Amino acid sequence: MKNSIHRPCPHCKKPIKPGDLCCYMCAQKIRNTMDSAASDRIQYVDSASLVDIPMDYTTMPHLKKYGLTPQDYEHMLTVQSGKCAICRKPPNRGELLVVDHCHYSGVVRELLCTKCNVMLGFANDNIELLQKSIEYLKKHTT
Repeated sequence: MKNSIHRPCPHCKKPIKPGDLCCYMCAQKIRNTMDSAASDRIQYVDSASLVDIPMDYTTMPHLKKYGLTPQDYEHMLTVQSGKCAICRKPPNRGELLVVDHCHYSGVVRELLCTKCNVMLGFANDNIELLQKSIEYLKKHTT
């Protein structure tokens, strides 16, 4: 069973759900300014004040396991215009794009939304299975 203990948001200290990087409000503020961020810090407006959020391994702990720096993530995000590499949509509210990687080689690919990342994961990155899924959907689309 998954751990259901809520840890604090690294920005505002409000409790967040397991698996989330930060709370909904902070993620929304980050996303709204991500495209314009040009340094290793993100600025966003919190009520009446301007707050700097460090993009580091505390706020983005998953980066370290892929050998990425926060600047690498920011560069990838900028190259992708803040959108998922597959569906080309921005991430859902309260979420950030996740680092996709090959489970066999460990090579980092691109940033994906949670849904697209899970889709590839459930298919075990099996191109034939995904192709059969496409054929199935085409067959049953009216």
